[in-house]
Amino acid sequence: MTEIKIHPGWKAVMCEELGKPYFQILSHFIQNEVLSGKTIYPDTKNIFAAFDVASFEAVKVVIL
Repeated sequence: MTEIKIHPGWKAVMCEELGKPYFQILSHFIQNEVLSGKTIYPDTKNIFAAFDVASFEAVKVVIL
C-alpha cells in the first residue's frame, strides 16, 4: 500500500501499530483484493481519511 496520509498526531500514536506484522498482512491482503478486481469500501485512498481530518488531540471518542 502507498504511504498513509494521516494527521501527524495520529501518525505518532499509530506508528508502532502500522508496522506490526498483522497490519502488514492485512495491507497486502487488501491490496491483492483490489488488484484482483474486487470492490473495497472505502476506496483505498480514503481508508484513513478520518484520521487526516481531525487531530488526535481533538478527538474524544472513536466508534468502530
